[in-house]
Amino acid sequence: MDLTDCLDIEQSGRAGRITVKIGDAVLPFDWEVGAAPVVAIVSVPSPDEWSVREPWRMLNRDEVLKALGREICRIKCLICEHRFDDNFLELHEPMPPQSGR
Repeated sequence: MDLTDCLDIEQSGRAGRITVKIGDAVLPFDWEVGAAPVVAIVSVPSPDEWSVREPWRMLNRDEVLKALGREICRIKCLICEHRFDDNFLELHEPMPPQSGR
């Protein structure tokens, strides 16, 4: 899934809203600035919530969140890495390489 040109990122102080438009579906996400090494935290519906919400349930959650993380990083933080769990998508500073001991 490619979300290029599908995001609108609004900021108000240390937080804001990300609106994703996929076809006719409009998906709003709230976000806030994190504390190092987390750059930003995006609140996302849990898998159970996702499966019953309209229009969310029509879209593959993992696919959308992976694409959302990639696109936010591309727009706002090229060096960041992203990962998600049941309730959050997090953008992280890159982890330093592990030294072999």
